[in-house]
Amino acid sequence: MKFIAFSACLTLATAFSPGNGQRFSSELSATVAKSSLVPPVIDSTNTQSIYDSNVQTTYGRYPLTIASGKGCKLFTTDGKEYLDFVSGIATCALGHAHPKLTEAIANQMKSVHHVSNLYFIPAQAQLAKWLCDNSCAEKVFFCNSGAESNEAAIKCARKHANGRGITKP
Repeated sequence: MKFIAFSACLTLATAFSPGNGQRFSSELSATVAKSSLVPPVIDSTNTQSIYDSNVQTTYGRYPLTIASGKGCKLFTTDGKEYLDFVSGIATCALGHAHPKLTEAIANQMKSVHHVSNLYFIPAQAQLAKWLCDNSCAEKVFFCNSGAESNEAAIKCARKHANGRGITKP
């Protein structure tokens, strides 16, 4: 059985199964067959069977196929309306399809999608200043994941404890 791990760091080509075509090597030394990639057609009539055939069953799913969302509500393909109490496991806490959020995201995408913390980013610098000016923080730490934020919290707690004479917190 073949598994394909998809990460935002990998090229889009690695997310597709190799077919007949020219072969190339990526920066990660993975060899993938180059083929003409056709974007998937979104057809919500057989979503569950596509999941069953193509997605690992690492956790159970509720028998709902979500078509859209607006505010705190989700709408299924069969026309039912639900309150979204899960919020994408806290990634969509601002709701779905809010006009001002959609506009802000669209405006940002016209400028730049994502820039690594390896570079200076004007909007990030201004946000850092605003956060420091409006909180008790002297500095901020921008990270990419919950794991990174938890690691930073542990390091801050250990530094604070060490400053108070607790050498093995």
